[in-house]
Amino acid sequence: MGRSRRASFFLLLLFLWACDRRVEEAPPEALPDGPGVPRPPPPGSAFAGRLAVTFDDLPWVGPLPPGVGRAGATSRLLAALAEYSAPAAGFVDCARVERGAPTLRLWLDAGHVLGNHTEDHVDLDRVDPSVWIASARRCDAFLREVTGDTVIWFRYPYLHRGRTPERYRAARAALEEMRAPIAPVTIVTLDWVLAGPYARALRAGDAGRAAAIGEALVEHVARTAAHYQRVARERVGRDVAHILLLHANALAADYVDEVLGRLREEGFHFVTLDDALEDPVYGRPDDYVGPEGLSWLYRFEPATPELAAWDREEEERLRALFPR
Repeated sequence: MGRSRRASFFLLLLFLWACDRRVEEAPPEALPDGPGVPRPPPPGSAFAGRLAVTFDDLPWVGPLPPGVGRAGATSRLLAALAEYSAPAAGFVDCARVERGAPTLRLWLDAGHVLGNHTEDHVDLDRVDPSVWIASARRCDAFLREVTGDTVIWFRYPYLHRGRTPERYRAARAALEEMRAPIAPVTIVTLDWVLAGPYARALRAGDAGRAAAIGEALVEHVARTAAHYQRVARERVGRDVAHILLLHANALAADYVDEVLGRLREEGFHFVTLDDALEDPVYGRPDDYVGPEGLSWLYRFEPATPELAAWDREEEERLRALFPR
């Protein structure tokens, strides 16, 4: 081989080596699509899109739709969950349960999970911790009997965990003694703000206003989910498996089907609470103690309660849309 041909050959080898190094060293987002160079999934993508649906204040809160009892309204809600194959967890205010717990049994028969929301939705920020603990214990015992489960999830009413370290520690010690795991929330909706105007519209026979409120709920849940996805990406560096909070009321019974449909359009798929909590983000230290009921995404260390300014603005927006 002559000198010029050898030089050309070595230049070709050098070029091929450089191309190979560029592919190896390029960040995932810089790699081209195509069968030869598969794009790796972004970190945490196994959890992105997961959404657990939860409802507070079972068996029911607020007025029922006209001419419909608890069983009928609950069946409507459960039918929407079944349509979208959405497993749910419902958190019970045990003092509201009817004799024989027929409404709760509808949830259980549909394959959903029931959790403890204290007996009478008592606020840990406002009552003596001993009163709060007694209420939580009674509801826990009741639900173990009704469900036959040995593990009963717990959710703090108002998401209030105690405005002082002493209140927080007392309640947490009692829950640990009960072996009651905590069910956090990432997507904290304000459906309760719209529930009152919706009930009044139904009572007045104002179908147009009721429909407008229902549409506002769907848009609000979509806006809120998008907000918390942004917060997760900013705080965690990726999206997380989310846990959605709604309430068992007339507005949910009539519009949860549209809510779930919109969330599916936005890329969510529905999983159990257990599945969502597989995300390692829920193992992060949670250091917030204070008066606000916050999303888990605002709570974990270092806590960022100032981010709740967005939620307060959203509440003001909803109240302005449908004033009393």
